[in-house]
Amino acid sequence: MSAHHAAQRHGGRLRLAAPSPAVAETLGIVGLTEVIPCHPTLRDALWPRQPDEPSMADARHSHGGHQEGDGE
Repeated sequence: MSAHHAAQRHGGRLRLAAPSPAVAETLGIVGLTEVIPCHPTLRDALWPRQPDEPSMADARHSHGGHQEGDGE
């Protein structure tokens, strides 16, 4: 959370790229994925996303498990 707040203070935002399944699940359980979005790849984390687009956690829940990579 301190990194998230520091990024906000400087006009940025924190996004996580390719967190391990355990980390992503823990962040989801405690509700941090609502604040710090998790993305399956670095490319996804860097690509501009709209606020209403699903995060990695949303995709994981709707597809029933961890998704490997981005198919490349």
